[in-house]
Amino acid sequence: MRNVVTACTELKTNANGQLQAPLPKINYLIVSQGAALLRVPDTEEGLHPILALGLYGRTRAILELVGLLEKAAELGEDSRAMTIGAAGGGGPLDLSDVGMKKVPFYRFRGAFISTVDISILVSPRYILLTFH
Repeated sequence: MRNVVTACTELKTNANGQLQAPLPKINYLIVSQGAALLRVPDTEEGLHPILALGLYGRTRAILELVGLLEKAAELGEDSRAMTIGAAGGGGPLDLSDVGMKKVPFYRFRGAFISTVDISILVSPRYILLTFH
């Protein structure tokens, strides 16, 4: 998550000097980071890397940049965030296993899509924004 925060901070402040100026607003934020990692160790936070990147990393990026999305909305401009999980519909999700440690491999994709859907649904604070 540190790398996500660092990347977002660089965008907001132009810390790396690659932009002409810090970003004043964001109209469209599309996040899709992820990886096809099956047999790798958990992160230092105890999360499976796919879940860490695909759910928590995306949510953290949106939360870090939501202020710039809100600035566009306040100007009456389009302000949208989209997270691209995987094509298709979600599947059953066991809320007692949000770390998805017990999800069988053949159900992981569907459960992952459902976690992305839930992360968007629990964002009512941002009523000016459109989440897809």
